[in-house]
Amino acid sequence: MKKFFLNKNWQLIYGLILVILIPVVIVFNTLNLNRNFKNNIDIQLQRQALAFGRLFNVALLNSSWSNEQIQSTIDLTQAKQKDIIAIQVSAYENDSFRVVASSVTGQINRQITSPHYFFSWQNNDAIASLVNKENLTSIFPAADNVFSADKKYWLVVMPLVDNNNNKKFLLAMVISLEVMDNLVAATFTRSYIFLIITVLVLILLLSANTRLFEYAVLYRKIKEIDKMKDDFISIASHELRTPLTIIKGYTSMLMVDGKNILTKQLRDYLNTISGASDRLAALVDDLLNVSRIEQGRLKFDFQNIDPVVIVKEVLSEMKVEADKKNIILVCDCQDSYLIKADAAKLKQIFVNIIGNAIKYTMTGSVKVQFSVKKDWLEIRIIDTGIGMSASERERLFQKFYRIKNDKTKNIIGTGLGLWITKELVTLMSGQIYIDSIEGVGTQVSINFPLVKKS
Repeated sequence: MKKFFLNKNWQLIYGLILVILIPVVIVFNTLNLNRNFKNNIDIQLQRQALAFGRLFNVALLNSSWSNEQIQSTIDLTQAKQKDIIAIQVSAYENDSFRVVASSVTGQINRQITSPHYFFSWQNNDAIASLVNKENLTSIFPAADNVFSADKKYWLVVMPLVDNNNNKKFLLAMVISLEVMDNLVAATFTRSYIFLIITVLVLILLLSANTRLFEYAVLYRKIKEIDKMKDDFISIASHELRTPLTIIKGYTSMLMVDGKNILTKQLRDYLNTISGASDRLAALVDDLLNVSRIEQGRLKFDFQNIDPVVIVKEVLSEMKVEADKKNIILVCDCQDSYLIKADAAKLKQIFVNIIGNAIKYTMTGSVKVQFSVKKDWLEIRIIDTGIGMSASERERLFQKFYRIKNDKTKNIIGTGLGLWITKELVTLMSGQIYIDSIEGVGTQVSINFPLVKKS
């Protein structure tokens, strides 16, 4: 049961995996990048904090190292660097540190015993660490109102040395992260907004892709069904030809041999059978042609031929049908031309077009004209028939399409003739166009490349 479900719904499962997995990977990657970015920012801030401390030491190198000079340097430094919240300088005395200068009121002469101080002094090295208000109370006990409980700070502790690299005092400097934290927070906010938009767009694209994938599978199934349909039509058409041939043969024999003994009613019956079998044979031939064209099995015997000869032959064969409706057939074709085509297929084209012209013309004429335009031969079949509207003309070359109105309801046809005609013309490197005005007539133009006469 589980295997059947997976086989039946594997496209859906595949789509769900894509929709879930890819966004998760993108979210994880974005969060990881943001974390690395934050770490890099912290490292840069640490270096900047240490640089502030070294600059402070440089400012004192050429001074007298008096408490007043140190206090002046503290005031100047804090005035120029707004990120520095507190600065104090202490002297090492009796295993503790006494504040000699400070930016915080009430700190002078306080004794400081912070581990940060002892570590930096003993190792003669600068340290910078992230601290909060609680960590700072042991160093700046008089500055409770200077620091915020919800913020973090960089604490820089480093020995101040003279020109001979001898330790003189210990510097403690507190640097605010507020500006940088706001910038990082704004960057992260934009990053997360972009991430959300990206994930949403990606989910939509993946959903659409899954739908397209389903359409592709459906299209493949439709193609398979279409091929099965073509195969069925081909087989059925071939199988129908044999009984049709027998029906037509025996009907013809009965009409000839029983000419003198059959009653008029029986002869009418036979004529009806003969007409119906002819129409069925034409339908079978059309279906076979459709199947061969769609499967690429239609063979052509290309030769240099004169289409004028074939047109005259078709007009001669159709004269009887035209005379029944008092339609005049005209061939305006005095010259001869050469085109490369299959004679049988070209005749089928003219039979279809001229046959339609006669079929849909109640009175008047059907004229065939030839003309040369550059290297092309244009053959125009013009009738004075019922014509058609623009919307009807657009669908004229579709399979099984027939114009249905009061004027055409009694005209028999399969709706395949013009589709076959267009395919044959195209396969012989030709072009076909139809112009028509409803109630006036129709002009079919067929163009073929001319063969240059040597």
